[in-house]
Amino acid sequence: MQAVYGYWDPGVSEDLSLYSDLEELRRASGARLERAVAPWRDRYPRVPVRTSLVPSQPRSALMEAASGADLIVVGARGSADPHPLDTGITTMTLLRRAACPVAVVRADGADA
Repeated sequence: MQAVYGYWDPGVSEDLSLYSDLEELRRASGARLERAVAPWRDRYPRVPVRTSLVPSQPRSALMEAASGADLIVVGARGSADPHPLDTGITTMTLLRRAACPVAVVRADGADA
């Protein structure tokens, strides 16, 4: 299994060299990814998990990962009632264009 995290600062252009502290952005993003994956590593210790930090917009990073995947799983955001208009742009892009099946899951009351 591979967990992919696309990170960027939406306040600047997509050229991350313009970010004032790129290393801090990378460190904070890596820590967030590891926190998200840690409970699943603990729950399923026999499942090998690779994490990948990708310095680009999340939808670009996930589309790239989907090109070689059997399935891509993304977290849902929005209201408790699933409605297509509540789906974020990243999820909508994957649903429309990913080269593999896409599963959209909700956290059921937990932080996504």
